[in-house]
Amino acid sequence: VPAQAATVLHLPVEGMTCAGCVSTVSNALNAVAGVSAVSVNLATGVATVSFGGIEVDEATLRIAVEAAGYQVPAGDRPWQTVGITQRLRVALPLTAAALVFGMMPGIPSAVADWGAALAAFPVY
Repeated sequence: VPAQAATVLHLPVEGMTCAGCVSTVSNALNAVAGVSAVSVNLATGVATVSFGGIEVDEATLRIAVEAAGYQVPAGDRPWQTVGITQRLRVALPLTAAALVFGMMPGIPSAVADWGAALAAFPVY
């Protein structure tokens, strides 16, 4: 009898701030019937859920995560893309300016260093 391929679902989770949060979300998802493996990434805010045999719908997983005290946003997260694009539009010209001024002869090192720091500040 051939083994069934495991189905994988990537679920965005908001509100996690530490390893304890990751453990809580992981335990909540592992408690759902049919879930075979869970991997939660704090940095990306994504829980990867594997299940085989029994099909588990996303709504059930969403309820488990929300019952644990975290949020699962509906649909994509376009605000992340917009934020990155806006930061890049500011960072690129400021980085180019810092590079050019840093290589110009006659500008004291302290001035170039402060200029680079001030250029990086709005991006952060």
